[in-house]
Amino acid sequence: MDGVVWLSGAPLPGAAEGLALLRSSGFEVWFVTNNSSMTHEALNLRFRRAGIETAGRILASSDAAASLLRTGDTVLVGGELGVREALAARGCDVVLIDDALSGSDRPSFDAVVVGMHRSFGYAGLSCMARHIRAGSRFIATNDDPSYPAPEGLLPGGGAIVASVASAAGRPAEVAGKPHPAMVSVLRGRLGGASPAWVIGDRASTDGEFAAALGSRFVHVSSAVEDGAASVAWASVPSLLEAARVVVDADAVDRP
Repeated sequence: MDGVVWLSGAPLPGAAEGLALLRSSGFEVWFVTNNSSMTHEALNLRFRRAGIETAGRILASSDAAASLLRTGDTVLVGGELGVREALAARGCDVVLIDDALSGSDRPSFDAVVVGMHRSFGYAGLSCMARHIRAGSRFIATNDDPSYPAPEGLLPGGGAIVASVASAAGRPAEVAGKPHPAMVSVLRGRLGGASPAWVIGDRASTDGEFAAALGSRFVHVSSAVEDGAASVAWASVPSLLEAARVVVDADAVDRP
């Protein structure tokens, strides 16, 4: 969604029109984001303010991370409300890093889950790294190093994950696009099928996600410049133009 549907929450020109075109042409639209910070309620509210109906078809990297855990797992979370919501829905026993630092720490956790965490600091880094070194499973919601904003690229959840991995001396198991957990969760929601198309702005997430799903990839230009245009079926400036590419190609494909 970031850089394709909106930019820092502000709807991008043509986004609502592009989604309306896809739906009127018979496509079922899912919204798949590596942003783990927001709850589904907050995401739905942002969509409604943009004049877009989601019909509940939202998947976030926090949902993919939760799919890797079991009911009853104890989890230390270095992340925001979206991660907490997804893990609680999974039935995990969740302790936020801020609570751990204020006296709710435990001898051990089944897992440490790290995502976007704008109050991240040295004490939290030390706590998470200590538990990971002691044997807790290390799960990252996503590994995007940055995300687009009006002022340019800002540090993403992957930048925080990288610092924890460096301090802990262990790589994370990454859940979000384009990794297997997100592929599995989306296919599960689609009854085992893969989407015909993936529209996004990153080669390293959306382009590889499309490849893992066996889907065609349409690149929408944003502040992210990672060579996505070179691996895409088409590269366009907006979601509306991406929708036109999809609809036109679908008309050619039909017998």
